[in-house]
Amino acid sequence: YTVEEDGTLAINGVIRDRDEGVYTCIADTPNVGQDQSSTTIIVTVPPRINSSELVTSPGNCLDLTQSLVNTQPVG
Repeated sequence: YTVEEDGTLAINGVIRDRDEGVYTCIADTPNVGQDQSSTTIIVTVPPRINSSELVTSPGNCLDLTQSLVNTQPVG
């Protein structure tokens, strides 16, 4: 993991379906008491473009289509 200058915690190797959710940190200190805080973890991934090689001859038309995977907004 890395901590960015703005305080963002970046954790590598996470899986969206497995690791996304609400996490709670509980601190229990003798003679002081207990406190807790929860946060929601959202796993963001950049879009991936699926593409393939297309070949055509000069003067012929070529239809280009692209599909995106992981289109959840990032940032």
